[in-house]
Amino acid sequence: MAMTAAVMSPWRSVSELRLCARMYVWAYALDDFTERDTTDLASLDEMLGRCRTIVHTGACDTSDPLLGALSGLHKELTRQPLYPALSALWTEKFDEGMRGLRYDWLAGHGRKGSAPPDNGVAEYLDHTESILVWITHLPRWMSHQDPGLLDRLDALIPALEDFSVTIRLANDLSTYAWEKDQQGQNNILMYGVSADWVQEQLDARIASGKRHLAPLLSEHFPPAVELIRCVEWSVTFYALADFRKPQEPHA
Repeated sequence: MAMTAAVMSPWRSVSELRLCARMYVWAYALDDFTERDTTDLASLDEMLGRCRTIVHTGACDTSDPLLGALSGLHKELTRQPLYPALSALWTEKFDEGMRGLRYDWLAGHGRKGSAPPDNGVAEYLDHTESILVWITHLPRWMSHQDPGLLDRLDALIPALEDFSVTIRLANDLSTYAWEKDQQGQNNILMYGVSADWVQEQLDARIASGKRHLAPLLSEHFPPAVELIRCVEWSVTFYALADFRKPQEPHA
């Protein structure tokens, strides 16, 4: 997680990257909870609802390690230079991520064997923030020292929208081989589309994001460069590795 944070922003200091790395770890732990530890919808809704309460109200909740960690992270986020200006975007995208996780859980647990889910590809694509890219990337913007970032959100936001979908699709291509046989998983390749079609969508999203960022890249604006490094690192990682691939038993 620390390497991921550093690769995307190699010019930033350790103190600047620490919050980003901790958010990666938290998001991964929440994903563990939703995919591995939650067996019923009520417990999922309770956890996601408490997470939302922390982000919306700033209340501290130490009733669970995940909630305690989020409480500390959110408190630290509120101290960042651009948090006041980006707080509404933060809560909006946090909610979007929680909805995405819930959607994935429902779709995965409602799937009957190898039959395609009842919901369609368009609905799936509306919930790709289950990958939690916004939650893990926004701390970079909040901690940026140049308020000029706010004047460039009209390019940064649609680019990150494109790249969030890109990263989810790259993840799906990487994990389908084992997810297709595991109850509770949700993957776009379970919806009757081909890997070639998914790759076309992925490539189109990358191209769209780069078009949004082109003016900022021409001036070497650091947050735009970070977004390019984010999507390139993520897509390359998923092409070569998988955090969650079940381990083969030792002989």
